[in-house]
Amino acid sequence: MMIDKSFDEIQDDITALAFEEAFGLLGEVVSSLEEGGLTLEDSWTCIKRV
Repeated sequence: MMIDKSFDEIQDDITALAFEEAFGLLGEVVSSLEEGGLTLEDSWTCIKRV
């Protein structure tokens, strides 16, 4: 699962993703935010990235 990577690693990988893969990653991030599975700092990083 890509969410286990650091956000810097994800940012490096994101440009290489197909649309479907990027959309799937977005779903993982949203799920993690909804479940509270991210630290406050990681949550803020996700929000800034969008």
